Amino acid sequence: MDSALSTNGLSRTSPIALSGLTLTRIIEFICLGGGSLLIMAFCFCLGNLNFLMRDDVRFLLAQCAAAGLLFASLFSYPHAMWSYRFAYQQGRPFVLRHSWELIGYPVLIIGLLTISALTWNTPITAISAIASVESLFSGLFRIDLNWSKYSSLGELLLASLLVLQIVMSGYHYGMQALGIAIACGEHRGYKLGAQEKKYLRFNLYALWLVNLLSGYTFLSILDNRCFGYRPIRFPTELKMAAALAFGLTVMLVLYKVVLPVLRQSRRLPPVSACLPIISVWLWLQPFCQPFGFQAGVVPLAHGLQYLYFSARAEVGGFDQTLSKTLSKNRLLQLVALTALFAALVGSGYLAYKYVPVMLDGTAMVKNMAPNFFILAAYIFFNTHHFMIDAVIWRGDSRLRPMMPALPAD
Repeated sequence: MDSALSTNGLSRTSPIALSGLTLTRIIEFICLGGGSLLIMAFCFCLGNLNFLMRDDVRFLLAQCAAAGLLFASLFSYPHAMWSYRFAYQQGRPFVLRHSWELIGYPVLIIGLLTISALTWNTPITAISAIASVESLFSGLFRIDLNWSKYSSLGELLLASLLVLQIVMSGYHYGMQALGIAIACGEHRGYKLGAQEKKYLRFNLYALWLVNLLSGYTFLSILDNRCFGYRPIRFPTELKMAAALAFGLTVMLVLYKVVLPVLRQSRRLPPVSACLPIISVWLWLQPFCQPFGFQAGVVPLAHGLQYLYFSARAEVGGFDQTLSKTLSKNRLLQLVALTALFAALVGSGYLAYKYVPVMLDGTAMVKNMAPNFFILAAYIFFNTHHFMIDAVIWRGDSRLRPMMPALPAD
């Protein structure tokens, strides 16, 4: 086994120290994925009619529905804005070194969204090649693309960009979970070897494939009278093969990663290292998902993980000028971090919600889906955030030395 267990990370903790760390451990548990697992358990309880009909449960559901925008503003929107800060505040040389991710990609996505808007009223039947491609995929691969079920070329392009966003998010969630598991494990004195990291990568790739082959049917939650998502249908045999591969890689992780630790130390790996992996397993598996969970709760939980590490990076000195100014005053550090978070919450709300809603109310979209700009903003900022994250944790980034345990790209 290549991993090493330091005695410091697994040493006994005195009752006084344990009492002092309780709140920190609870926050860590919630942020790293535990909060989403509790919500998932609650969602499954809603299948019990007696539980659902309780007055206190229905009151809680009403409060959660009313606070949905607040949760998104606090957890989902600002984490993408924080990635913009981490990328574009590293200076021109860094931006130019990664010009495709930071300049070229956003221009490309804006161009595709513009084409979608301009072709919103172009009938899908006017593009004969679409039917030919559908027929080819159906005949050779038994994959039903369902492209011809859209009313227009613009709708098809928007739906395709939504699928791109979800495909990228599945990979992004998995790799973030891996990075967090490695970093938190090393923080607790548990270090994964190169082979063990490889096993985990195989497992997360298999999970991503299972999620992809589900056709993302949960996107039907976005359907309305002007726009409806038509999921791609993959052969049952292909989905079963992917599910089997995922199950085998889970067994591989248990046998090659968890069992050696148990044999050597008589203990499981640290909870903070296991929790991100278990969470992403449940986030992306399509077998027993509460309705709307992957579309609504998972982005919030993912954002909360990101915010946890963003705060650590800020405290660790990402902004060197600010860090020198506040290094000797903990109270000022907390005030500065809170002010930065508030600014990013505000900018995220403007970018994701306020401005798109305002644009959706203008005359330019009278013949399009009433929420076109909401969907466009969702696609643009999320996919660009995924591209940004592919570079800001690399070795040439100011962030990398603050998280030395993260795996190399």
